Amino acid sequence: MVRLKVAADKCTGCRSCETACSLAHDGACLPDLGRIWIDFADHDTSFAPKICRQCRKPRCAAACPVGALEALPEGGVRLISEKCVGCGNCVSACPFRYLRLSHDGAPLICDLCYRRPEGPACARICQEDAITAIESPEPAERGKRIEAKGDGNQ
Repeated sequence: MVRLKVAADKCTGCRSCETACSLAHDGACLPDLGRIWIDFADHDTSFAPKICRQCRKPRCAAACPVGALEALPEGGVRLISEKCVGCGNCVSACPFRYLRLSHDGAPLICDLCYRRPEGPACARICQEDAITAIESPEPAERGKRIEAKGDGNQ
């Protein structure tokens, strides 16, 4: 299973990961549409990439009343946009407070660049190695940290 590993202490806040993600998913360089996002804390002096934790049993998918979120066996959750009604139940269900909605009400959720042989765009573009794609057998569980120390995802 591919997972994203974060080393927040390496993040410079350049937002390249957000831009690469929006380009891979939406065909446009719009960081606000990235499925990964940078949390600017302490008045823009510290940066923490926010990523989906790839839960074993994603509560976001379970909370969707129309089955618009599909947990992928290799990790990640895929949005079936034709089914999404923009209710926001998935956002409320995420125990890591990762999910957010786009301007049209669809969840901006990481699918680990589903079916792209080159892998996650955010990890490929990060020059500082603040985000890397790794092989990991274990998805996240509430209360367990598997990311790098100082990852900013708590």
